[in-house]
Amino acid sequence: MRLGFFIALFRMIIALPIGIFAGMGRKTLSRIIGFFNTFFSAVPMLIFSYIVLNFNYCYRMQMEKSIVAFAIVLALVGWSKLAGIIEDVTKRIMAEDFIEGELAIGKTKTQIIFQNVLPHLIPHGVSQFFKEMAMGLFLVAQLAVLYVFVGTTREVGAMAFRANYRMGLEPEW
Repeated sequence: MRLGFFIALFRMIIALPIGIFAGMGRKTLSRIIGFFNTFFSAVPMLIFSYIVLNFNYCYRMQMEKSIVAFAIVLALVGWSKLAGIIEDVTKRIMAEDFIEGELAIGKTKTQIIFQNVLPHLIPHGVSQFFKEMAMGLFLVAQLAVLYVFVGTTREVGAMAFRANYRMGLEPEW
């Protein structure tokens, strides 16, 4: 559960500011979100994270370091979808009439973000946080099917029914 929490936390840390500023009209950030969404639609997150996490260095990490490494890699491959959702919600908030009133009385963009956008994003953010936890844990389970485990793994040489496969030394759950 700690791994799922860290994945969701890191994704939220990356996606929240980028999504808010993209939703408020920053075209460059919107293009970056679109690029990453397109890239990870063409190259699935599972394949990309399998390639990155399949190095021998990752097999020898202790559980604590491995959790952080997995969380960082899986956050980097999955933040763009969350940022796109936050961008869309921010655009809807910015299209509301009360935002026009806030601009008319002279509030800055920073004041609008903290006083209007963030309070309206909290319900979406909380539900998306738990959805990201579930999606991260599902991706970890898919990686385990491909013999990429969190924590130290070892090569099992020979057993009665199978030879040369990897096995986690520490249970993930």
